[in-house]
Amino acid sequence: MYNNVSNEEFLLFFGALHPFSNWNQEHSFTVKDRTFDCGEQLMMAWKAAFFKDWVTFEKIMKPNHPSKYKDLGRDVTPFDEAAWDKERDPMMFTICLARARQIPAVDAMLIASEGRELVEASQFDTIWGVGLAEYDERILDRRNWRGANRLGIAWMRVREFRKKERRP
Repeated sequence: MYNNVSNEEFLLFFGALHPFSNWNQEHSFTVKDRTFDCGEQLMMAWKAAFFKDWVTFEKIMKPNHPSKYKDLGRDVTPFDEAAWDKERDPMMFTICLARARQIPAVDAMLIASEGRELVEASQFDTIWGVGLAEYDERILDRRNWRGANRLGIAWMRVREFRKKERRP
């Protein structure tokens, strides 16, 4: 079971056991005829492909652990931070959308989160998370956030998109 910390305003998520985590390997999903065991694998494979580092891409495509995918992603060369920054948000939307469409439990949890801000409560990540842990009471005040919460934002964009897809 994952720790589903939330209140009326926020649904905080962190850790490989939570369905919104990029490290969750409970259900695989497919994008462009390739199967991925977690969002982290696809994100790092996308990064390698984006920069045409096919050697690293092939290493990432071998089933492993999310921390290994992350380490391999750090080795992608050549790497251009500005170019990658422009690619990140559309990429993450695609990853989250694929997971929501293909994994019913993730989709149901996403729809059930309506009305709450989705927040990656990672004290280690200020790009995808908010730079604060879920047990840090400062996280319940947006003014304390030290990170961009890009993963939470991607999931909320997917939630809105999925609502439109369901309309008759």
